[in-house]
Amino acid sequence: MIHLLPAYPRSLLVEADLVEADLSGANLSGVKGITNERLEQQASSLKDATMPNGQKYEDWVKDKKAQGKDEKNE
Repeated sequence: MIHLLPAYPRSLLVEADLVEADLSGANLSGVKGITNERLEQQASSLKDATMPNGQKYEDWVKDKKAQGKDEKNE
């Protein structure tokens, strides 16, 4: 399990092995060194997590899907 300490709001996850990590409910806001896409690929769950960009995981997925649909319609 990965613990991000509140005293370090800008934690760095460069080269972190998050394969199959359960990040459900994790607050990853402000984390540097990893993209939302990489988190989605590696983590076993991001349910209710706050992504590095500050957006909730479920909202990020909806936006990503909507953006994909918009690109197809152009």
